[in-house]
Amino acid sequence: MKYTNIIAYFFQYTNINVILNKKRLNQTYNKKCLGNYAIKLIFIRYNKKRLFMKTDIATIITCFNRKNKTIACLKNLYKACALYNVNHQTSTIELTVFLTDDGCTDGTADAIKAEFCDKNIHIIKGNGHCYWAGGMRLAWKEALKASTPWEYYLLINDDTIVLSNVFEELIRTHNYVLETTGNVGIYSGITCDINDETKITYGGEIFKSNNKGDSLAVKPSDTPKKVDLTNANILLIPKRVIEKIGIFHKGYIHGCADYDYSLTAQRENIPTFTTAHICGKCEFDHMDGKSEIDRLISMSFNERKKYILHPTHSDKDYLLFIKRNCAPLRLFARLQAENRQTGTRIPSADFGILFPSGISALSEKPNISAFLFLHKLPVKRSILPLPGIR
Repeated sequence: MKYTNIIAYFFQYTNINVILNKKRLNQTYNKKCLGNYAIKLIFIRYNKKRLFMKTDIATIITCFNRKNKTIACLKNLYKACALYNVNHQTSTIELTVFLTDDGCTDGTADAIKAEFCDKNIHIIKGNGHCYWAGGMRLAWKEALKASTPWEYYLLINDDTIVLSNVFEELIRTHNYVLETTGNVGIYSGITCDINDETKITYGGEIFKSNNKGDSLAVKPSDTPKKVDLTNANILLIPKRVIEKIGIFHKGYIHGCADYDYSLTAQRENIPTFTTAHICGKCEFDHMDGKSEIDRLISMSFNERKKYILHPTHSDKDYLLFIKRNCAPLRLFARLQAENRQTGTRIPSADFGILFPSGISALSEKPNISAFLFLHKLPVKRSILPLPGIR
């Protein structure tokens, strides 16, 4: 942006008298404060305008044998984009999709090519072992190879049905965050159950306190809400954020990567917000602790072992999340408190969670005591009920 444009932009969108009045110190003109304030206003106005001017958005998706859901996801995404463009003819959005086909055997890739032959969709072949976090990273990396970086990256789960207001809500949240914080952030769209709009399934969560891992899902409201954790069922990320913190951490295989990403952003003073209103539908398909225990009861020992060592059920992502984001002393106090309340002995294997070496050993090759503690009944693995465990 040229200096002449910056000056013109400043006088177009700011009131010099207001700035002077707000930045007087004992009726003395403070040049440094004025300069900082003017630069901040220019940044806010310029970035707010750029979202409308820069319309190219890279959409990141991964899929595995959910052909019908993936097709439905893309149909509704393009439908919402077309509706937005009709209502904003001077500031249209163009989507480019980067989709990881992680070894689908149900013809997902061929169906997408046939259904969306006129759309700009890049299908990246996975090796069948990418799973969710790995598949999203693979597609994301492909999008980053573009000669001109995308201004925004939209992460979507292939089982999410976006509503017609999704782009309105995300842009509104972007503008709200710019105006209230002066920074760009990451913005998660709230989703509800497919059959029950009163049931919130994904979006964002707020910790109940600083001493517990328990969290509450954020419900729709009049304005976007600041949250501690964001889901990537619908997640808009500006380029400036990726330049600062990168993409999902390479250590995550399947789950927890989106929660980790929001906490990483906050450590870098990047705001994390949800949209004000529901802008998508998605079934909540993650079991709670009791349901998983009930399933394990019906399995033989070998079946149970195979189940928990599978990447979609393994504790590797969970333990990495703890290692990167949870204070050991807080966890230790939590374990002690629960131990006193229940009168149960905490197995020594679980103390590995408190120390990096223990985490590494437990996540690389779970030993028998850890296996029995986490998965032998009736002891529940919810002794550490941190959010994001899927």
